[in-house]
Order: sequence, then C-alpha cells, then structure tokens
Amino acid sequence: MSLEVGKSLLTTVALLLAAVQLWSMAEVRGLVRLFPVETRILVKLHRWGGAAALGVVLLVGMVCLYAVFAERYGLYTPRLQVHAVLGFLAAVVLASKVLIANRFRHCLRFALPLGLTAALLLLGTFVFSALWWFLRFG
Repeated sequence: MSLEVGKSLLTTVALLLAAVQLWSMAEVRGLVRLFPVETRILVKLHRWGGAAALGVVLLVGMVCLYAVFAERYGLYTPRLQVHAVLGFLAAVVLASKVLIANRFRHCLRFALPLGLTAALLLLGTFVFSALWWFLRFG
C-alpha cells in the first residue's frame, strides 16, 4: 500500500469518526433519535470516539510530516497548502476539545463550538486530500 493510499484511508476513518461524534452528541442533546441507545452509553461512545479521532488525526499528521521532510514531498500547489493548514488546524482544535473535555471541565461551554469546528476542518482536510486522491486515482 502506498503512502497516499494509507493517508487517504486514515483520513476517511477520521471523517467517519467525526460523523459518529456528531451523531452521538446530537442523540445526547435530544436533537435526533435514530437508535434506542442509552445516554450514558452515548456519552462513553462520544468520549472514546473523540480520543480515537484525535489518535487517527495525529497519526495522519505524523505520516504527512514524514512525507514532507523525509520523502521530499513538497507543498508546491495551493491544494496541498490548504490541505496542510486545514489538517494542522483540525489537529489543534480537536486536541483542544479533548483536553477541555477531560481536564478543564469548567470550560465545557467551548466544547460544542470546538467540536463543530473540528468536524468542519476534518471535512475540509478530507475534501482537499482523500476525496481528491480517490477521485483522481481511486
């Protein structure tokens, strides 16, 4: 499997985890009722899903850094530059949200906007990287 395929698949997994995160918190807040799942289970799913998403995003980020510095890939096109900025911002926002949710509970009022921002940044990263790759080479 090539580096590009692996990164594209992992970015897709991160986007799917973000979708599960959006669904689980919408269920907890009572905005949707798709499945009869208890709230405490949804909260645990959301917490573990956030940690998993952060892990996947950081893994993809490390692979991207390796690709840029060790493999001599460059950020030569605007698409790659936008991809790099969105990916970096997604990792920072997601890490901030996980940190607030786990350590700074008095700042939970920022969790919803940070979560939505992280989801949008992950979507943008997916569009400028994995989706582009799947459409072009997939």
